[in-house]
Amino acid sequence: MVTVGAVSKEDLFWLDFMAKIQSESFTVLDDSAKQLIAVIPILQGIYFAAISFSDINFGILNNTVLEGILITLFAIPIVLWLISIRFAMYVLKPEIYEVNMSSPPVIKKFTEKVGLRKYKYLNTAHKVLIAGFAFLPLNIVIYLLLSSMASP
Repeated sequence: MVTVGAVSKEDLFWLDFMAKIQSESFTVLDDSAKQLIAVIPILQGIYFAAISFSDINFGILNNTVLEGILITLFAIPIVLWLISIRFAMYVLKPEIYEVNMSSPPVIKKFTEKVGLRKYKYLNTAHKVLIAGFAFLPLNIVIYLLLSSMASP
């Protein structure tokens, strides 16, 4: 038989702290998703502006396949950022749940399941966003090479 002594103030602090984190976890996940949804279009606007005002001339390559590959490389960050927005939107997607509200174990399991789902979508959104950024250095190098080829 295990005996439990009195709970210390520090133990109570950590129990309360964890309860607060758990009760706020959905809000934190939703707020993070909202921030991604707000920031990504700004990034896309900057990227579009940079491409629009650049003097990229794919015609100097005289190779339509290579031109297509380069255009695809320049489009990949935008596509990945759109995918990231979609995963962030999944975090916020309202759903109808059927839960036995009189069973604490069922409620706990349900809450963990929903929280894990939201976390996985948000984590995927972050990973896809970072993958979009991974193409930017390559695109800058390509742009600089094309610019140097075009200049006399």
